[in-house]
Amino acid sequence: MRVLLSKARIFLCTKILSDFQGRINRKKYTLLLVMYIFLVLIVKLIFSSLVYTDNNSIHNYSIYNIFLVYIFYQYSSIICKRLHDLDVSGWWCIWYFLLPPIQITLCFFKGTPGPNRYGQPPT
Repeated sequence: MRVLLSKARIFLCTKILSDFQGRINRKKYTLLLVMYIFLVLIVKLIFSSLVYTDNNSIHNYSIYNIFLVYIFYQYSSIICKRLHDLDVSGWWCIWYFLLPPIQITLCFFKGTPGPNRYGQPPT
């Protein structure tokens, strides 16, 4: 039973991080934003130390870039879901990547109360 519950949690977590449908409230968005900032910083420190100690730095940079593309995909889905909670199209996330300081503004605006065109309010 425990294995089934842990598999269900993993599936739910990957669905939240990779699906562009639905809504995320500001608390969950803020926690994920902080988590991604720390994750990218930690991985950056690890890969920068590998580059200085290893002669195969091109290989390390390619792994790091693959990781960044994966994180970018997940984070863009989270921004789209947060915009959906504000009843705004997910395509507006392009502006959030072009002007990174305004990503923090998504932490402060309350979402649309009740259902909107993107689904039920997040729980």
